[in-house]
This record gives sequence, structure tokens and C-alpha cells, in this order.
Amino acid sequence: MEATGTTGTLTASVTPIVILDDSHEGDKTRKKRWEAEQEKREKRKQELIAVYEQLHEARPEIAERIVEPHLTVNIAQPTINWDALLTDIDRVERLMREHQEMDDEEVLLLL
Repeated sequence: MEATGTTGTLTASVTPIVILDDSHEGDKTRKKRWEAEQEKREKRKQELIAVYEQLHEARPEIAERIVEPHLTVNIAQPTINWDALLTDIDRVERLMREHQEMDDEEVLLLL
């Protein structure tokens, strides 16, 4: 559409109508995924603690050597930073490997 007059030629511009459909489903999906990841991380942490405790009962010197960098020394009782240990894949694998070898040796003793 054009209009002409004393001021000149005017052209009408049409601005498109934009409709945003925000259903907030993204937040729910993201929250569910985050909760599932947290649950998985906590389960893995509990498994690692159980493996460490079993290995520590059988071979305390090996278990302590593996987790040594993540050990917080307190005079009353040393504690292990399990979250930091979980991020150190090499140490987790060493701990699991030692635990597996310990289990293998126990099975051989039973035979």
C-alpha cells in the first residue's frame, strides 16, 4: 500500500505477529534429568564407599594408598572426600580392581 501526498510517498509496513508458546516443559524435563543424575551419582558413591570398606578390612595399606590424595587428616579421625574421589577415575578404577582381585583370591581359597 502506498499513499502519496504533499509529504511524499508513504509505504505501510506490516509487522509480523509473533506468538511464543512457553509451556515450561523444558524446566520439568531438565529437573527430572538432574534428579536422575544426582540419584545415579549418589548410588555410585555408595557403591564406592562399600568397595573401599571391604578392601580396607582385608588390605588396609593398599586401600589407604589409593585414596591418600583425597584423605583429610583430622587428629580425631581421618575422613575421605568421596565426591573428589569419584571425579578421579584412575583411583576409582584402581580401587575397583583391587577389590576384584581380593574377591578372586577369596574364591580361590574356598576351592
